Amino acid sequence: MYLHLGGKHIVPLKDVIVIIKLIGYNSSINKELIEIGKLEKKVVNLFKNNEPKSCVITTDKIYLSSVSAATLSRRI
Repeated sequence: MYLHLGGKHIVPLKDVIVIIKLIGYNSSINKELIEIGKLEKKVVNLFKNNEPKSCVITTDKIYLSSVSAATLSRRI
């Protein structure tokens, strides 16, 4: 099975580690995780104009999505 992250991006469910809500939750740990991912070139931006609403961490990439964490959870 696959998880549709928005746009044309899907990932296998077996690779998904965690889905994190980003809106309204400004954790320094989340920011640090995303910055480290950017340095390692593992962050994929799937949002257009606004801030990302969720962060999906897989075994090899970090996806920043405009789809909410609740919606992604329901898609599973």
